[in-house]
Amino acid sequence: MASQHGLPTAEFVRFLKNRELSEFYLSVFAKGLARGSILIFVPIYLLQLGFSLREVALLYIAKFVLFLIASPIGMWSNSRFGIKKTMVAGDIILIGYLAAVVMLSQQPQLYYLLAILYGLASGLYLSAYHIEFTHAKDRKHEGEEISIGKVLIIIAQAMAPLLGAVLITLGSYQLNFIVAAAIIMLSVVPLFMSPDFRTKPYKFNLRSLRTADSKRKALSYAGFGILQLGNDIFWPLFIYLVLQNVLEVGVLVSLSMAITIFGVLWYGRRVDAGARQGLVAGVWAQAPSWLVRLFVTTPLSVTLANFYSNFTYHLLDVAYEKVIYSDAGSSSDWSNYFLFRELYVTVGRVALLLVLLVFGRIEILFVVCFFMSFSYLALLKRLPKT
Repeated sequence: MASQHGLPTAEFVRFLKNRELSEFYLSVFAKGLARGSILIFVPIYLLQLGFSLREVALLYIAKFVLFLIASPIGMWSNSRFGIKKTMVAGDIILIGYLAAVVMLSQQPQLYYLLAILYGLASGLYLSAYHIEFTHAKDRKHEGEEISIGKVLIIIAQAMAPLLGAVLITLGSYQLNFIVAAAIIMLSVVPLFMSPDFRTKPYKFNLRSLRTADSKRKALSYAGFGILQLGNDIFWPLFIYLVLQNVLEVGVLVSLSMAITIFGVLWYGRRVDAGARQGLVAGVWAQAPSWLVRLFVTTPLSVTLANFYSNFTYHLLDVAYEKVIYSDAGSSSDWSNYFLFRELYVTVGRVALLLVLLVFGRIEILFVVCFFMSFSYLALLKRLPKT
């Protein structure tokens, strides 16, 4: 049965019946509100404080390296203390990171602490996040559940830039980050409405990590890291450099995210029927968007490019995550499966940041993202030709 607007309701009913998954996504929704403000406005804030684009790149390189170091600690914590407790530990450290950002204008030396806190927070949280979703999902309806989760995240990310821009315009950057920290605190509450669980005992083993997945998947993971960093951080930063107005950035990002929701819901059902076709279509729709971004110079061109870019990016992401989480459900070692993934995602992100350090121009990153969009096609060999 469909709603009056033609949107499917059966998957939402099924989603609500899955108590653990619905509670998990409630937490993710709240976290998405805070994450949207952090991703977009922290780099802009650093530029306004006088840090250079290369210094911002160095901060994120250090963050991702520390994230990689923290991820095995997170996997150990999953087996020792529990998945949800590990996520909460990451959130507590993230609040500490936001506190350091708030004090940065008075104490610039905190710049060196930011990467440590952000890397630890991300490593702990994401090492548990992927396992929690894999544990809670319904394997027969992965595409729909991923699309619902993606829609909730997009709704949060649609609200966050506008909320953040208003808080910054009427108040300050510090007020925006304080509100984000308060939302993060609230986001942990739904996690404990259902029981926590632990993974099997984890001990870091380099050989097991290296053989946890294929080289083809490693290439696609690196591509994913590059595209995610380009879309989530450097595209909004580029919009700001073009428009020079925080409120306009918030409105544009929020509007494009809101329109994307309908496409993601529709695409999730299509991906369940054929992941291969969904992945190919997503790649060929998304790749040209990176070249389109090179030519934006006016508010109108930014608006059109932003809508096209975000819409196709999230469609590709639904197909990609369908493949990744389906494989995770079949893996006998979730810890090393996701640690392998994060290793190569980080390799991709750091590689893109090194390109920025060398050339010092965001436009070069968009060209790299165009070519790396096709790395997703490395997954096709393992998908049935249906």
